[in-house]
Amino acid sequence: MRVPATQQFDAPSGTWSATAETPSPVSWIVLVEDGAQVVRQAVTGRTPGRGSGVLLIVSGDKVLSRADRAGQRAPFGLMSDSSSRSSRRRLLATSDCTLDISGTAHSFTACQSVATGFTVYTALEAGVGGVAVLRIGLEAAASGGWAGFGVSATGDMVGGQVGVAATDPGVPSGATVSGFVLPSTSARRVNAANGTLALTEASAAARPDGTLLATWAVPLEGTVASAQAGPTRFIYAIGPLSEQGVLASHARGGTYPYGDVSINLVAA
Repeated sequence: MRVPATQQFDAPSGTWSATAETPSPVSWIVLVEDGAQVVRQAVTGRTPGRGSGVLLIVSGDKVLSRADRAGQRAPFGLMSDSSSRSSRRRLLATSDCTLDISGTAHSFTACQSVATGFTVYTALEAGVGGVAVLRIGLEAAASGGWAGFGVSATGDMVGGQVGVAATDPGVPSGATVSGFVLPSTSARRVNAANGTLALTEASAAARPDGTLLATWAVPLEGTVASAQAGPTRFIYAIGPLSEQGVLASHARGGTYPYGDVSINLVAA
């Protein structure tokens, strides 16, 4: 049985991790690259709070090169011991966590694929007074729509503090990015909250194929040390525009990816 997974690269240590949750207990799990076994990991127990499922992390120092990524080489996938020929979610690993926006390279300490065609980037820095500042980036196949990513303590949309990049043919770069403290799941109320989260160092661009690129920074509560003490929960989504500058619901049609993910933040 092939299972969905997420993958993260940690730049300072040069290691990646792959995480998968199985619908039932398994005895081992295999990481495969283009059909070849890369890592085989025994599963010795269940993860508390996940019922009969298993949440497994496999780590190593083998990652895809940036050239592989540019050539759209099929990246790693995860496969459990009851494998079938059903399709699996293919995930992205990058070797340097650098995002190029309009000719400017933005370097991050970690990056991962959260959905097909959606990669997120993070880095921690110390701000004024020692307050932690989170730098965020995204690269998303939005097809002329929008893509959002940000912190949510609960993993829910409401209360999330997100940056949203949106396609905008009216600006030279082809895209803009704005901050939102999400008050509701209603598209009308979300649009009314545009600008409620202050973003710094913000920039965005759109490629001709509709891919959105964006970066911004926001302060976190506490210090860099406290931000690194445990995983931080994020939410992400891709969605359409109802008209220029107006976000439509990502739940429309049921074809847009969205969800939550926990990331271990790393200082630059």
